Amino acid sequence: MKAIYTVLAAAVALACVAPSFAQASKAPAFIGPAVGISLMSSKNALSFEPAASGTFESTDSAADLVGSYGFDLGPQWVGTAGLAFGLKTTSFGSLTSGAITSSAVGKQHVTLSFAPGMRVGSDGLVYGKLALHQLSVNYTSTSGFDETKTHQGTGFGLGYAMALNPQMELRGEFESVSYNGETTGTTKAIPKQTTFGVAVLYKF
Repeated sequence: MKAIYTVLAAAVALACVAPSFAQASKAPAFIGPAVGISLMSSKNALSFEPAASGTFESTDSAADLVGSYGFDLGPQWVGTAGLAFGLKTTSFGSLTSGAITSSAVGKQHVTLSFAPGMRVGSDGLVYGKLALHQLSVNYTSTSGFDETKTHQGTGFGLGYAMALNPQMELRGEFESVSYNGETTGTTKAIPKQTTFGVAVLYKF
């Protein structure tokens, strides 16, 4: 939780200093601060060690509040530092064994990322993405088991951004995220997510 509060504090700081960048809208596309919303389809899965008799899988929607800052890396290159905070829980599915049904739900998802990109014309940007993720997963069962574990993960993605006008940016992005395992009950649970999302951002 301490890491989440630190990230949120950084987001508040970004919001406080954003007015000082009032002239950023005159900068080239993708340069300067921006905030927006990302909507995603997320394929979620859980594997276990030792292997369980079944797997948890689910496809669910996800939504993030996104903040980013783009800066020049060269004549055709842009680097973008990003911060995202999940706005809703996401299901990792459920599994029934005998009379007991177990389920898992992800929440409090925070992402820090860096995305180097290459300009395509004056209004396009193709980029790769490296991200650090933190996700809390609540594991429950009808037997009364209820435990929450925080997983750290690394994500790799590809995306395309388009400057709709000097203030608006549209992004489409694919990302695969692998998390570390945490022991819950008698097994180690290892989450994985594959997402495809579309984001709309306002540039200051």
